[in-house]
Amino acid sequence: MEKSRFFSEMDEKLATILSDEPTFAHLCSSLKKGEIPLVRDYDSQRVISRLKEIKEVIDRIGSIILKPHVVSVEQEVILRSEVSPSLDRESFSKTMRNPSLWRNKKGKMEPLNVHAKEKVDSYIVYENKFICLLIKQLEKEVKKIKEEGLYVSRPLYQYNASTTLNVSESSFLSDFDPFKGPYELPLSLLNEHSEELEDLCEKVYHKIKAYQSTEFYRVISPYPIEKYVIATNVLIHDPLYNFCYRFYKNNYINSKDDEFALNVSYYNYCLLTMFKKIAAMDRFSVYKNEDTPITIDDDGRIRFKSYEFNRGHFRCRIVEERESLAFTIRTFLGEGDEMACYYLLASHGYNRSNEKELKGAIKKQFAGPIHYDDAFLMVMDNDLEDYDHVLPLSYYLDTSTKIWDSMLTYSTFLVKTRADSFSRRCPACGHHVIQANGNARHCPECDSDYALEEVDGEKLLWIKALWRKNYE
Repeated sequence: MEKSRFFSEMDEKLATILSDEPTFAHLCSSLKKGEIPLVRDYDSQRVISRLKEIKEVIDRIGSIILKPHVVSVEQEVILRSEVSPSLDRESFSKTMRNPSLWRNKKGKMEPLNVHAKEKVDSYIVYENKFICLLIKQLEKEVKKIKEEGLYVSRPLYQYNASTTLNVSESSFLSDFDPFKGPYELPLSLLNEHSEELEDLCEKVYHKIKAYQSTEFYRVISPYPIEKYVIATNVLIHDPLYNFCYRFYKNNYINSKDDEFALNVSYYNYCLLTMFKKIAAMDRFSVYKNEDTPITIDDDGRIRFKSYEFNRGHFRCRIVEERESLAFTIRTFLGEGDEMACYYLLASHGYNRSNEKELKGAIKKQFAGPIHYDDAFLMVMDNDLEDYDHVLPLSYYLDTSTKIWDSMLTYSTFLVKTRADSFSRRCPACGHHVIQANGNARHCPECDSDYALEEVDGEKLLWIKALWRKNYE
């Protein structure tokens, strides 16, 4: 798949650069030179070729479903006595012990039904369980291709970050001058091959769903097998099964599309886009630890302890979260104590199947010993279309610089205003019931936090959290 190829190339280039000199200074220099590509055009032709490969497998699976490999098995049944075959010792004994099978006929007890054994063909065999496993893998991959196609088509809600229309001064429409259209607003990153791609993708996906509704799939799929498939005689010597087995082995064993490996690569990607942004800032200066080691662990994940830089009034520290694919941005005013802390968790996909898990992970952090002012998800495939506290970082879109501009602005949001006027009124929602703790303020209405600070003799408002998201 396209995603696997991009992340594999990115990870390989990253490993090569860090093998030369495993420091932040060297990595940031390489990022500024563009030695690690972080943007890629959507290659429709490559995806079409992949779908054609999948279609070849799907066609063979269809032939297997029509005439699957079966084995003859013996099963115990209860038959009417007049049609049953001769009974073996075990069946005779069970019949004798079961009074419900007998009837009184003219004062004589006779069996109406008997226990018997008969041989039947069963397709609940290992090789067919493998075919069901392959169908599930194919469905997962084609679904990703469909979702990716929707994402790069860039519907308007992605510019608006909402499916509700805002026509205030902050509306995305305010970026355009009236009567000056047509506007530069690429609603699709697809090319002249997009229609062929969409048609082929729909045909393949519908065929997979049709296979999942067959009796073959419904009967066998409740008996899953491990992903590391054993090469049986049927999988080796039967042409149809062997084609499917070779495709599975070449594409899904140790594949970068493994969910954990994919998330690790995406976490690396998010870090690299942020480091590139930091390295490219005007008057950029590392605070004290540009020679701090940065390495790659056995899972392929970037490992570092912390990285600091200063900018204007602020000192920022990027700190790795050791136990999760996350890091924190901690901000300080000059040489003072920590003023704000933000938790950022990476997940390549954001969908119904992992929504509860991701929200639970963030909720757990809020309940932990470290105080986080706010938390965010970094996501590429946003199936939920939820953009609240989400950084939509994607290598198909050259938008990472603007996204990190927004995030760094949020983490250092000092506002010139009459700070004393917000001692009793929330600057976010205007609510008048405010909880105070020293110079810190909390709004229970919108769950925003801010503080009254003095910088260079000027009273300022530091807004630490706006409309904090509820991760229940």
